[in-house]
Amino acid sequence: MEPVYVFTWDNISVNAYSFGSQIAYPKPMTVQYQNSLQPSGRPLYTWASTDVQLATDTGTRPNSVLPILKPGVRYHLILDMDVTPVQSVGISIEFFDYDGQLLNHSFGAEQVLDFVFPEAAADYKISLVKFNNEQVEFRTLMLFETDLYAAYEFDWTHAGRMIRFNRKQSHKPYNQVSVVFKHQYQPIDTVYVNPATPVTYTIEMDRMDADEIGPFVQMLLDELKVDWNHTTQLEVTGIGLGTAEVVQQFKQAWHTTIR
Repeated sequence: MEPVYVFTWDNISVNAYSFGSQIAYPKPMTVQYQNSLQPSGRPLYTWASTDVQLATDTGTRPNSVLPILKPGVRYHLILDMDVTPVQSVGISIEFFDYDGQLLNHSFGAEQVLDFVFPEAAADYKISLVKFNNEQVEFRTLMLFETDLYAAYEFDWTHAGRMIRFNRKQSHKPYNQVSVVFKHQYQPIDTVYVNPATPVTYTIEMDRMDADEIGPFVQMLLDELKVDWNHTTQLEVTGIGLGTAEVVQQFKQAWHTTIR
């Protein structure tokens, strides 16, 4: 499995610029942000590893630890958001050495940014930076290895709870399918691509009671059976507590509904 990292705007995080800000959460995976008082060049939101003891001392919640990146590897950041006016929010990534000193930084004025993680870097932080912005509707920031991003197309469904990675040049109907069930985490999450199959569905599920699993599984299969009516090989994986029963019922229902 190859990881893809998903950064979201946590509604209880201290990492947003909040002074004078109007922040709303109209639906899952969506944040609306306005602040006419915020100076240009300041971050709207920052993802950074926070020392647990420092967070305890200051009375704030520690942020999730940022993904460990590979030195010398090229990565691709892509934003899913709407901004007014266009190109009024950019991406900044800063790299730090083992002493916490700034080594280098990369900056993009558009909604994509490619960078190579420096060999000497020990840490980094990612920020959304304001220019002459009036309004932002933010959904996700995704981080891929560039080679993986170049090889796949992806799309979200189910209010951001299911993401399909489709290998380029692969077309419906799919003979081989990989499904990954996992729980969703904020503000930093990991979803997965199985390079052994042409398409991977990562499905992020809530914790469910036993009587909720069957309807959840059937709802998914009712939606996916059109894509899978020629599927002969299905690989289903569960990551985390509470996914084993979902995996078992999904396999059984697939054989009944589609096979």
